[in-house]
Amino acid sequence: MFIKDHHLIAIASSRNIETGSLHYLGGGRAESDGITYSFHKNDQKMVLKILKTSDNNDDLLRSEDRMKFAQYLHHNGVKIICPIQEESLQIHYLDDMKLFSYIMPFQRGKPIFNRLWDARIYEKLGIFLGRMHCLAKQYTCRNEHLFGWQKEWKFLASLCEDNEILQKWHEIKSTLKSKSRNRENFGFIHNDAHFQNFLVYQDELFLLDFDVSNYHWFAADIGIVFASMMQKTGGFINPVREFKMLENFTEKFWYGYHSTNPDSPELQQSEIDFFINYRRVLIYIILKEYWQEKPESGEKMRKKIINLNIKKEEVK
Repeated sequence: MFIKDHHLIAIASSRNIETGSLHYLGGGRAESDGITYSFHKNDQKMVLKILKTSDNNDDLLRSEDRMKFAQYLHHNGVKIICPIQEESLQIHYLDDMKLFSYIMPFQRGKPIFNRLWDARIYEKLGIFLGRMHCLAKQYTCRNEHLFGWQKEWKFLASLCEDNEILQKWHEIKSTLKSKSRNRENFGFIHNDAHFQNFLVYQDELFLLDFDVSNYHWFAADIGIVFASMMQKTGGFINPVREFKMLENFTEKFWYGYHSTNPDSPELQQSEIDFFINYRRVLIYIILKEYWQEKPESGEKMRKKIINLNIKKEEVK
């Protein structure tokens, strides 16, 4: 999303932030859910995030529930970069736009994509997700009826202009409708746990950006992690290049995951593969402008999706 200068000035003013202290951090692209800026206040470095929303009050309720979920994980020992409770979610009506903003602490660190040469990270990722999913089994959000994979599916279907890709998205929907759900395999998840949303600082992992958290299968989170790894090793778009690295990652990740989520049912590789495919189609739909800038990669991704045998996936 793009934000105009006078909108940024108005939002900063409403939060008593010096406009001159704001420094762009990330986001603001067509596919981004928002835009972030760092700033200093009371000798502390913080982050302002601004998101576009609709006139529907449901968007605000969902955002509040996502913030509460992040805070719940944080209070239970998971290293989450979550909104500061004292700085409430604010709505801003500016020209013809409705925006909202929140503030969170700034966390030093580097995206773990830069540390994948360190195999210790693999087990740490498993430990992190296992702990998060174990806590999610005990969590119920206030407005559960406003969430669900069906809403995510419907939104992405509305964005898809490619009939063959849309057909694959429909096949995914059919598979999900037949998939079992229970407290052990389904709950409130981060839903965007790719490697740019994990920071590593002094050998500790930190997770940020809960803005698309949703009720979904825990395997969907795991599929996102594996899809991110396959962008390093190959296998997501292009053929696998680093077989040993991927095998090592798989072994260490699952060891860590089951160490903090021991009651989790064993997942078949076919189920993880299904959610990797879910991620492929989702990414293809969302990154429409990116593929236009990189048509060769876009065509490779499209062919990979068109050739998927999603109907034959055996997902229990």
